Amino acid sequence: MEPPGKQPPQESQPEDPAPEAAPSTHILYVDHLNPQFSVPVLACLLRDTLERLELPVAREHIEVVRRPRKAYALVQVTAHEATLATLPWRLQVALEEHQIPKELAARGKELVLGEGPGPSSGKEEEDSGPSPRSNPSPAHSTPARARRGSRGQPGGTRSDSAIVRQEIEGQERLFQGAFLGNETRSVEFKRGGGEYLSLAFKHHLRRYVCAFLNSEGGSLFVGVEDSGLVQGVRCGHRDEDRVRLLVDSILQGFQPQVFPDAYTLSFIPVVSASAGSTPLKVIRLSVHAPRAQAEPQLYETDQGEVFLRRDGSIQGPLSGHAIQEWCRQKWAAELNKLEQRLKALTAEKEQLQQQLQQRAPVSCTCCVL
Repeated sequence: MEPPGKQPPQESQPEDPAPEAAPSTHILYVDHLNPQFSVPVLACLLRDTLERLELPVAREHIEVVRRPRKAYALVQVTAHEATLATLPWRLQVALEEHQIPKELAARGKELVLGEGPGPSSGKEEEDSGPSPRSNPSPAHSTPARARRGSRGQPGGTRSDSAIVRQEIEGQERLFQGAFLGNETRSVEFKRGGGEYLSLAFKHHLRRYVCAFLNSEGGSLFVGVEDSGLVQGVRCGHRDEDRVRLLVDSILQGFQPQVFPDAYTLSFIPVVSASAGSTPLKVIRLSVHAPRAQAEPQLYETDQGEVFLRRDGSIQGPLSGHAIQEWCRQKWAAELNKLEQRLKALTAEKEQLQQQLQQRAPVSCTCCVL
């Protein structure tokens, strides 16, 4: 018997597993950026780097501070704590595998990436250009500016339907501030500017052309904000020649071979109120949908990397397992198409047989005994 006043021990009930915490907002501090690059180029390269680290971020959430001998960035991200904890390790792996351009870091230094507010003087901006946060958010100003840009000027380019068709009405010119719609699986915008054409463009060229070839085609526009507003890049005749040579030389190294009729490169003049010595243009590189092949195939860049296009992002470089999974899904899709076609042909055959039986004359044979 239990002593009086003492309660028998209760069996411990198993606790419910704690639900997975939702991703929260954090501020990443990125140090030792290359100060030789302009703010737009650094923001563009940094965004690509974070995408390779499986941490996609909008451009307006990247604030680059550039000084004569130093450059760093503050990035607002939404992620789980576990993802941020493994970020330095994944950065090191990506650097060792040459997945991140070495030009992003300052000479003789390594990138520093971690959570924190950064230096105390981070609010002082000694920039050659405005940082993304110093401008009004494009998301709030897009509709009004879009209407003024696309309809307020005669001959302006309407974009929503034109982008879907992967062609621009009135290709001879675009107006600065015109709205070209939103980025989709087949449309990618890059602002360009600064040293973009000589530095970052070749990296984007490899990734997006390869991804478009491995999907249903698409177009890369250089000189257009992520919000879809036309800005243009300074591009003279010599710049056009260099871009053409760069595109041809890189795409010649793709496997399987990319023929000239598989893509179209065009330079669209931009009409601006402020005239400059070098004309503004929008560079459009359109990749046509690959022709149907007897068997699924993946295109790889001249550096042996494979990329796929997702909705608004790029996946890659793919691992061997991912490539095998892509082939398996591609084969399954082709097999499903053949099965559906076979069912349709079988049903059509049965219908024709029934029609023939109904129309056939009935013959009667009379036997007189």
